[in-house]
Amino acid sequence: MLSKLQPQKQQSFISDIDRYFDTPPIQIPETFTKDKKHWLLSWWNSHKDEYPYMAQIARDYLAIPVSEVAVERLFSGGRDILGLRRHSMNGETMRMLMLLRDYFLSYE
Repeated sequence: MLSKLQPQKQQSFISDIDRYFDTPPIQIPETFTKDKKHWLLSWWNSHKDEYPYMAQIARDYLAIPVSEVAVERLFSGGRDILGLRRHSMNGETMRMLMLLRDYFLSYE
């Protein structure tokens, strides 16, 4: 009944994801690329009103670390400290040695 009283406007909904993929490639200004680590997040932050869903997806996925290098380095350092003959070392001693090693390596 409502459709008879109010004529429907023929609007096709285009999501921001479709609009994003339909736009031609853009040139990124140097103001965004000066910050080498966070330029992509800055770009999405400045375009969050234009592409709200894509910006939200970008925030979610850009928060994920690219690699697990830091964790791998930590385990390798632990293996170097523990060695083959120190396998019965106390966990707290191992923790203190790892912290001391990290402290001294940061000042080199």
